[in-house]
Amino acid sequence: MLKLCFIGLGNPESKYNSTRHNIGKEWLLNLSKSYCSDFVPKTSIEAAKKIEKYIDSIPEIKNKFLNIYSKKYIILTAKQYEPILKYVNEFSSENQDKQKEFLVFKEKWFDKYYNIEKVFDL
Repeated sequence: MLKLCFIGLGNPESKYNSTRHNIGKEWLLNLSKSYCSDFVPKTSIEAAKKIEKYIDSIPEIKNKFLNIYSKKYIILTAKQYEPILKYVNEFSSENQDKQKEFLVFKEKWFDKYYNIEKVFDL
């Protein structure tokens, strides 16, 4: 049986209801009402525990998640990741300030970017 995990991100504050900030969460809730009568929304902590338990139960899946699982990565699609990778690989500047700015970006952010499609061999 195929198991899927859909994650709809959203802000808990009611002021974000029906805004772009909660579109993922609201889409998932609406979809679940139509197609999944036993769907139970979870807080991020509850969901993380359930996902962790599931991932830990299947070694093949756990190995794929090992690199991103316990770290604070920024998950990107190839379409998002490739332009950033190209920028990093082709960066060139003789300006010292620009060079320092680039190195800070690369150390602080780029090493956290992760192409999700490589994780799952898509």
